[in-house]
Order: sequence, then structure tokens, then C-alpha cells
Amino acid sequence: MSRWQELVTTGRWHELVDDTLRSLESMDCPDRDRINEAIWDVEKVAEMAEPVPLGENPTERVCEFKGNLRKAVFDRTTNDSNKVWSMALMSIDHPESRDPEHRS
Repeated sequence: MSRWQELVTTGRWHELVDDTLRSLESMDCPDRDRINEAIWDVEKVAEMAEPVPLGENPTERVCEFKGNLRKAVFDRTTNDSNKVWSMALMSIDHPESRDPEHRS
């Protein structure tokens, strides 16, 4: 297990990342809008999470979560040719390409 996999596995975002991966993987007909919506939904969950450390702001939480999610999705792109992973990676890396309502 690589260093980042250990961080994702043991970090505070472990369950949310795993749930997100399962959700993306189970999409019947993944398209960019559905993937963007799913990622935006979990970003909102991360934003509302308990601050760790105290004083941590919502933007920092979302950034940390997205970093963990990006690492996990990137790993999937190298091991699985499912196009959902490349579309998810694009959504994470380029939030400006999302529907304006779902940008963060």
C-alpha cells in the first residue's frame, strides 16, 4: 500500500471517499453532469464536517477532501479503464467546467 493509500485509508475522509467511489462506480450511464453533481454533493458534506483542527474553515476541509478523493480516483484511472474515473478526475481538477450551480 502506497503512502497516499494509507492516508486515504486512515484519514478522516476515508468513509466519504469510499462512498463516493462506490457511488460513481455504480452509475448506470455515467455522464459529466451526473458525475459533477455527485462530486458537488460530497463536497458539501465535507464542507459541513466538523472542523479539525479547531478553526479550520470550510474551504480548507473541501480542499483536503478533494485531495484525498483525487488521489483515490487517479489510482482507479491507472487500474481501470472505466470512463467514469477520467470524467470524475476532470470534474475534480476543473471545477470551473461544472454547471455554475455546482462549482466550488
